[in-house]
Parts: sequence; C-alpha cells; structure tokens
Amino acid sequence: MRHGVIAIAVLGAMPALAQDADRDAFVTRGALAGDQLWLRNDQGELSTIRVNGKERVSRPIAQPVADICAFDGAALAVSVEDDGTWVVFRPEHAEQERVSIKPVAPNGGPILDCRSGVISIVGSQQLATLDRFGAGAVPHTVKLSKPIGRGISTAVYGDAGHLYVGTGNGEFGGGLWVVDRFTGVVTGGDGEDDLMRGCDEAAGELGCSSINDFAAIPWKPGCVAVAIGLQHMMSSGALVELCGSSFRQLYRSPYTSGWMRSVLQGRRSPETVPFYGLLAKPGSLLVAGLDRLYEIGPKGLMSTDEYPEFTSIGGVDVSFGRPDVILVRTAVSQHKALSSETPLMVPR
Repeated sequence: MRHGVIAIAVLGAMPALAQDADRDAFVTRGALAGDQLWLRNDQGELSTIRVNGKERVSRPIAQPVADICAFDGAALAVSVEDDGTWVVFRPEHAEQERVSIKPVAPNGGPILDCRSGVISIVGSQQLATLDRFGAGAVPHTVKLSKPIGRGISTAVYGDAGHLYVGTGNGEFGGGLWVVDRFTGVVTGGDGEDDLMRGCDEAAGELGCSSINDFAAIPWKPGCVAVAIGLQHMMSSGALVELCGSSFRQLYRSPYTSGWMRSVLQGRRSPETVPFYGLLAKPGSLLVAGLDRLYEIGPKGLMSTDEYPEFTSIGGVDVSFGRPDVILVRTAVSQHKALSSETPLMVPR
C-alpha cells in the first residue's frame, strides 16, 4: 500500500514532559486508543497519557500532524507533505502503513473524522474517504463544489451520506458546511442557502457562530446535534438540531460571567452558556458546557453535573473521573478570542 515515497518517521518516545505553558495547554484534539489517550496540540505535536496514568509522553513525528482520531482500536493521524499530499498513518507505526492522497487543488486542512465506521479526511477543497485502513486501502476522493473557508475548521462529523464541517474564527464568527460524500456538493457557508439563514438567536446562530462539535441525535435518526459556543468578553452558545436543511434550537442555558454580575446589579444577563463537546448516548446527549456537563433528551434538559477534578499531567489538565468520557482542559480558544480554558471531551 505504498503510493510514492512518504517522509514520515516516528523518532522514538521521550521521557515524561515538563510543563510548557506556551504550547502544552493548547490541545486541539484527543483520541483514545486502547489504554492510551492521544493528544494533538496546535503545533501539530503528539503526546500520550496512559489511562489513569501520571505521565505524558512525547510522540515525535517528522512532519507536523494536522489531526488525529481513533479507528478500529488504534490511533490514526494525517500529515501534509511538502507537495501538499495528505498522508494517513498510525502514529505508533508511522513507517509501516501509510495511505497517500494527492491534492486535486491547493487544499487547506485537512481534518479527520472516524466516528461513522469510515475514515473521512476533508480539506478546504477536497474530501477523501477510506472504508478501512491497511494494505490495499484505496481512498475515494471528490473535489468540493466550493471551498470550505471562513476560519479554522474546528469540528467534523460524518454519517452515511454527508460530512458536516464546522468552522470558527473567534469573535469573527464561523459557519457550517455540509458536504455530499458522493458528489462533493457543498451547502452552507455563503449565505445563499437555508443553512446560512440561521444567524439569529432563535436558531442558535447556526450559520455565523463558532461550531465546536457534532453528534448524531439518538432519538431522531438522520438528524445531527450541533454544539455552538464562544467566550469573548461575553459568552454565548446553544445546542441546535439539524435535519437536512431544517434546523431548530434544542437547548440554551442562561449564564452570567463573573465580571458581568457587578455590571448587571441583579438584572437579567444577556449571556448564554457556550457548548464545546458532544457525546451521543442511548437516548440522550452529553454536552460539555463552559460551566458544567449537561444531559439533554427528547424533552429537553434531563440533568446537569459538575466537572470532576482535573489533574495536571505534563502541563495538560486531564480528568479520568467519568466512565463515558475523558475530559481535557484546553486553552486553544485563547488563540481566537478572549476566553478562559474550555473543555474537550474524548469518548471512551
């Protein structure tokens, strides 16, 4: 399964890392493979923490890693060669198995999704799909009908027919893009279709706010939940239901920032809780808000739960205290907004 010469190599594990506040706290993605929590920071560097462990170990790769996911019990990563070629590989065995995907055009990204039983790799102008990883795996590639843009790609989720891509650019907003897996036709993102008419409070500002995560809605097959949220001086967010081109607000929770309390002097706050992570459970959605965890069902809010205690491990705050998700605190939002640390959920 060699498609040209690929310059990726694992350089060997290093000792446990000391804290580097300039880099370690900016985690963009996590993936659980076996008993190893894989983390990627915004410099494209990888590290791992054993579940319930006390040390974080560097996993150097020759090229910066664009994204990671977990597929078939192992971690997968994607990097970009100097000529723009995407390379999908297992970071534990980067020299052994690789799949190369040639660009069809100058191509920003890419980001990975592995939650729907296939491997999806999407950039600004191209979508590639692998139904398996290993010897003989051949990507199905389509050119997108229009570029995905408007900020940094922050979330991706695929079902049988579509790939949903969320972007975020801090105080300058973001957007939602839906890609047809088979034709490459893209809807959303330019104000010319229904998805971009959701830039209002009732719809959760679906078409113009930072989109942080997606999940299938367990009680409504074919529909997707969208976690929206931004903290930039003031906080705002919503959970939105998307069914085809139809959307509605599922849940919104009031919120008051500490500095706003003295300003409001008892008056109602205009803020709402930003939502950052989603996990589909049997009959409900687990939602990571800025302030706590929320469980949402067909009739709305079912329960809330405080975040478990976090432990700093090699400069990254992690909690293994829940049976359903691992929680990571990340400062990556601070690159785009005046934000505190925000939660990142990694499904177990």
